[in-house]
Amino acid sequence: MSDKKTFEEKLSRLEEISKLMEESKITLDNSVKLYDEAGILIKELKEELLDAEKKVKIFVDEKDGEAVIKNFEEA
Repeated sequence: MSDKKTFEEKLSRLEEISKLMEESKITLDNSVKLYDEAGILIKELKEELLDAEKKVKIFVDEKDGEAVIKNFEEA
C-alpha cells in the first residue's frame, strides 16, 4: 500500500499548518518544523499544478466551425 498523499490531502495539511501557526500556541521549535513541512508541501503542490497544466487541452473553435484541440499554452 502506497503512503503517497493526494493533492487534496497535501493542500489540507498545508491549511492545517497555517491554522496552527496562526494560533501562536506552539513552540518556536515546532513553528520551525511546521514551516519546513509547509515549504516542502508548497513545492510539491506547485509541481503537481504545473504537471496538470501541461496536460490540459482546450477545445478551440476554428473559423470554419471545426473543433480543434490545442495545448493550454497555445490557446
